[in-house]
Amino acid sequence: MHVATRSRRPIAPVVLLLSLWTATLTLCPVRALAQAPADAPAAAQPEDPRRAEAKEHFLRGVEHTERGEWDAAVSEFLKSREILPTSTNTYNAAVAMRKAKRFDESLDMYEALLRDFPDIAAGEKQIAARELEQLRASVGALELEGGVPRAKIVVDGRERGVYPLAAPLRLGAGSHTVRVSADGHLPFETRVDVVGGQSTRLEVSLVPLTSAGRLSVSEQTGKALDVVVDNATVGKTPWEGALPPGEHTVLLRGDKNTGTQPVRPMVALDQVVTLNLLAEQLDASVRVDPVPATSLIAIDGVIVGRGAWQGRLRAGTHEIRATSEGFLPFTRRVSLGKDSAQTVPAALERDPTFLAGPRPSFSAELDSALPVGAAFGGDVADACTGGCSAGVPIGLHAVVHGIYQLGSGFGAGLDAGYLLAFRSTTGADATLQPKGRALNAGSADDALRLSGLTLGASAQFHRGETWPFTARLGAGVMLGSLNDSRSGTFTNTTSERYRVDIQESSPATYFYVAPEVRLGRRLSEHFEVSVGFEVLLMSALTQPRWRDQTAVVTSNVARGDGIATFGERTTAGSFLVFVAPGLGARYTF
Repeated sequence: MHVATRSRRPIAPVVLLLSLWTATLTLCPVRALAQAPADAPAAAQPEDPRRAEAKEHFLRGVEHTERGEWDAAVSEFLKSREILPTSTNTYNAAVAMRKAKRFDESLDMYEALLRDFPDIAAGEKQIAARELEQLRASVGALELEGGVPRAKIVVDGRERGVYPLAAPLRLGAGSHTVRVSADGHLPFETRVDVVGGQSTRLEVSLVPLTSAGRLSVSEQTGKALDVVVDNATVGKTPWEGALPPGEHTVLLRGDKNTGTQPVRPMVALDQVVTLNLLAEQLDASVRVDPVPATSLIAIDGVIVGRGAWQGRLRAGTHEIRATSEGFLPFTRRVSLGKDSAQTVPAALERDPTFLAGPRPSFSAELDSALPVGAAFGGDVADACTGGCSAGVPIGLHAVVHGIYQLGSGFGAGLDAGYLLAFRSTTGADATLQPKGRALNAGSADDALRLSGLTLGASAQFHRGETWPFTARLGAGVMLGSLNDSRSGTFTNTTSERYRVDIQESSPATYFYVAPEVRLGRRLSEHFEVSVGFEVLLMSALTQPRWRDQTAVVTSNVARGDGIATFGERTTAGSFLVFVAPGLGARYTF
């Protein structure tokens, strides 16, 4: 198929229809459009400047189609149609829009063709009707609910009306960025996925603005131009209004390509920011089509919004930048000539490190905790009854972790630490057994000290930026000893009271399991501090006990009843439990 034109100069044929039209075109060539009636731009009436200008833009559109520059072709055909609407430029705009995958706009343009030009040939009507049917499968509807009256609706950087809408918005199937703003409210912005041939509902939540700044915009020469804030027209210069604190994109737009390039002022709370902009002729236009469709677009370092953006710029070189989470930034410098229209397809490449998370790393962590015994046991403590008092086991556990962590946050490490725990009993009933004599009764105080190295390994999950969270499970052995310092007063068979002060140490080997959780605060890129809670579950491999290795003389002044012993008994249980809150510091290399 050829682009429709009535110019008498030869124009290279340009295939605008999709392949699915091929059979139709074979049987029914669009000759009526190629040689359009008097509604098309014509060279036969040079005295009509409107017709001449419309034809000029139309022919530029044809040239763009020959190079496959569909968005630029759309701009020229629409400009031709704006000056002098004809079935020819309307039809070609519809075809170019479909080629550019602007399906909703193409659908609107085909409907305008059939509505505004009812006298086109029957074959052309049939083609347009068939296109409409196919396009409806690629176009969905978006229904907005919950807005406030006169709220402005912007989709992919393009104004689409005010709330409430007379009819659902038509959008091409795919992902779109929807922004709704209203005076006195915080703007609402979200991403929505539209399915072709279906209707999607979006609940809009506009929160009343409780804190704001003000923006005052004027044009230096006094022109009355449209003020566009965050891609929505808010009024004409001079204009002043309330905006949420933060950065906003502002430009002026007028007739005959008059306007300003985007600027991005910072609006401060309870302050008035003044912009006095100078309008100029913006001789070029650019359209940025990002993939993914919700990418953030910046022109010459000024953020202009999310999604496809089209606007006028001064002729010259400009930098286009597009960014999106999970993708590498896209940057391109484009040179725009006077009266040029250029499309920049900004296809972002996936960031290969995004899904994998951070890179693997090595870390060293030092944790110190104050373990409190929830279960300690042993015959010594079990004998503390009646008037005896037993203290709560308490101590210190310091551990150094060497950690290798994957980008996913999971990691493993080796652990080395030192455990120290104290337990005392006072006033326990006790007896000494002299050989061949009666028992010597009395009371004893025991000061128990469990100490030793803890050596093991651990698995962990560590994730978070500002407030990193750690869950760890460690296991290993404690290699140590338990020292029992025993003192007391006893009475021998001669009724003599004598003092005993003795101590013994025995091996203590335990297998331990240590679940732990920590919440940290990152202080720099490599360093964080944390608070945590650890539980030490310890099972005896070698249970410590009093082994009567030192005999007691049963008198302070003489032999008394001779040598006596306390009898063998355990000084700690076969299963110990400590709960240990503590502090930590971590350095990642």
